[in-house]
Amino acid sequence: MAAAIVELEEQDLGQMLAGKKVVLVFWVWCAPYRRMNRDLGLVAKQLPDTIQVIMVNIEDHKHAATKYKIRAIPTVVILDDGEQKDTFIGEKPEGELLDRIKKAFDLTE
Repeated sequence: MAAAIVELEEQDLGQMLAGKKVVLVFWVWCAPYRRMNRDLGLVAKQLPDTIQVIMVNIEDHKHAATKYKIRAIPTVVILDDGEQKDTFIGEKPEGELLDRIKKAFDLTE
């Protein structure tokens, strides 16, 4: 079991968020994102498949970036059934990414 990583392709996030545990990763091709991208893949493999990681390119989805008040990239927004549980900005190492996501979803051991 592993969390799925998908690229946002539709304009309305509502359907993708309803009743789900979601990690939104707002990005554009910048050096910090490129470095963090590898760690995101490793983190997703350690999360249950009930969590979905959605990559949101802010150049293609300005509406989503505006809705979540994204001011810097990369920014990670953690949502549980649409409720914002945590937000953090900037490149984070694998361990910190995993810890923040697990804490937000109360998956700590």
